[in-house]
Formats: sequence, C-alpha cells, structure tokens
Amino acid sequence: MLFAAATLQWPLWCVAQTDSVALSLHHSFKIPESVDFSLDATGNAYVITTANGLEKYDATGKRRAYFSQNQLGNIQEVNTTNPLKIMVWYADFRNVVLLDRSLTQLGGVLNLVEKDFPEVRTIAPAADGNLWIMDEVAFKLRKISPEGTPLAESQNLNILLNQRLSIRQIVDNGNQVIAADTTHGLFIFDVFGQFHRQITAQNLQLPIAVEGNNVRWMDRDGTLHQINLDFPAAEQTWQLPSVIRRASHRKLFSGGVVVMEAGELFFYRG
Repeated sequence: MLFAAATLQWPLWCVAQTDSVALSLHHSFKIPESVDFSLDATGNAYVITTANGLEKYDATGKRRAYFSQNQLGNIQEVNTTNPLKIMVWYADFRNVVLLDRSLTQLGGVLNLVEKDFPEVRTIAPAADGNLWIMDEVAFKLRKISPEGTPLAESQNLNILLNQRLSIRQIVDNGNQVIAADTTHGLFIFDVFGQFHRQITAQNLQLPIAVEGNNVRWMDRDGTLHQINLDFPAAEQTWQLPSVIRRASHRKLFSGGVVVMEAGELFFYRG
C-alpha cells in the first residue's frame, strides 16, 4: 500500500507539501472498447463495455465473468467495495442490481422510483450490507435496505448547511460515511446518517479513494492529495508522473494508479 505507507513517514502536525511519488508501469492488459472501469481490493478489474455489458478480469488480464441486463438502462457505475456483493447502478431508470463474485445476480432489481425515491443520482453500498442514497428531493442522505426499506436518514442538508450540495460519491468505511462534492469538499456522517462536519478538499476530482481514515484524490493537474479525517489540516500532496497526469481516464487503487487508454489498462505502482 504505497500511499498508506508514505503517510507513516510524516508527522501528524505537518503542513501541506508537494513531493514527487515514484510510480512505474507494473503491468497492463487489453480490454474491449469500454466507457469505464472499477477495481476491487484484490486487483480484479470490472469493465463497462460500450455494448453496456460488465466484464470481470483477474490481475493477469484473463476474463473471468460477464453480465448484461440491457433492459434496465445503461450502466453508469459499478461499485466493487465489497467484491462479494458488487453493486451495478443504472442511473437513467434508477435501477440497482447486486452481483456475486461470479457476476451472478443476487435477488431482484431494486427500482428506486417504485420505492418513492424518484431523484437519486448517487448510491453506494453501506458497510453493513445495506445501501446509501442521496435523496435529491428531501436533500437527505438515506440508508435503505437492498429491498428499498428506509432505515436511517440525515437532516435536511441544504437547510442545515445553508448551501446547495451536489454529492456525487459516497463511501462507508465502517466507522463513518464520507460524501464527496467537487465544489464544497467532503461531508462526514456517522453510520446512522447524522452529519458531523465538513472538510475542505481543494481541487477535488472524483472518484476519491478511502482506506481507513485516509482519503485520497487526484486533482485536474494530476496531483495526488491525501488527508487523514482526524487531522484534515495536515494535507499531503504528491506530484504524479507525467504519463499519469496526462491521462484522461485514471483511478486510484490501494497500490497506485490505473489508467485506461486505447483499449488497455495500465497499472502503475511504487
């Protein structure tokens, strides 16, 4: 875990500083023409193809599974936080499907409109097996069951914070829930959905990566940022290699950065 290890070399009271981080190409493999990808903690890659299918590849580039359900709409996101319960989000028609590690569907289709949540643009797994959604009608973060039953909710955030939020990613690390807004930064909630605090995150670009209490993100210029949620003022930054900074489609994972380009995934590690 390159960046987690790097954190241990810094005192907790340090101020923001930019160092270079040494990343080199570790391996790569070809993928079909694709619109997006995701990675799980074990190095498997999940690729959303231009044909609206989902393909799973192991760390060697061998295709292991395939899933397609075109009648549900277009896949917008695949969340692999839990590789045993993968969440597929069809945003156009507010459909959610859960898959096992072989990409076999678990249970039925959850349609959020039918459950009286017609305006949801952001959804994510909860650490306890449920789901978090950002309800754009009530302006609340809500926890619901996989069947759509309401379980917990936040306060009305637009009123509480006196600002119009645009939450586009939610991460539950088991102890707290981090909601990311590219304009206003990070919003921290407890596991019951109650708002705790806001943290400024400069030049935040999605997706963020969360490991324990550390949150990382890359900005538009390809600089890597990291904060510890307990000490957010001690932000650290690293300058990434130019080949990563130039890439238009890149994502963080526990050991480095993955770039998707010209029908191939490139894995850069330290």
